[in-house]
Amino acid sequence: MTLLTGRHIAHRWLAGLAGVAAAVALTAAPAFADTNAATAGPALTPDRPLSGHLEASPDRQGRFAYYTFDYPGDRSVYTVNLKVTPDRTMDLVGFRVYGPEPDRVYAQGGWQPGLDKHSDDDVPTTRWNVSANLINLTPGTYVVQVFDWEPKIPIDYQIDLQHGDRPSEVSGHE
Repeated sequence: MTLLTGRHIAHRWLAGLAGVAAAVALTAAPAFADTNAATAGPALTPDRPLSGHLEASPDRQGRFAYYTFDYPGDRSVYTVNLKVTPDRTMDLVGFRVYGPEPDRVYAQGGWQPGLDKHSDDDVPTTRWNVSANLINLTPGTYVVQVFDWEPKIPIDYQIDLQHGDRPSEVSGHE
């Protein structure tokens, strides 16, 4: 009979946990997709939300919609917002922003429970429940991939693009 020390038990436990985490990451993480701007969907225009629908993904292959926008690469704050309904635990719903460099994720947004509610009195304060900022120095056309990996829950959504100032304009420093 072999006795395991606390250190050996911890190593085996961590190795098992790492294996489980890797399996979950492989099944739940959105795969790189055809993010070519020429084949992507409609263009996003600041302050002009678009609506969409994605079916559930019982085959766990994911369902996707694509949108494009041009970014000047001057560190302007561009915010991609998504309002997903139904608004419940939707850990497998969100978006990724791809850009000029192939397969690089420039920003990503996942479900943020309660983002559309005030924490004290549950009064809606904003309608977005998924949001992310793009701020960088790479100009070009960017592709937003909206995804639904939920096996049983289809989603309806609105997607919006907000254009803000460059960080130096907000802080007053260059």
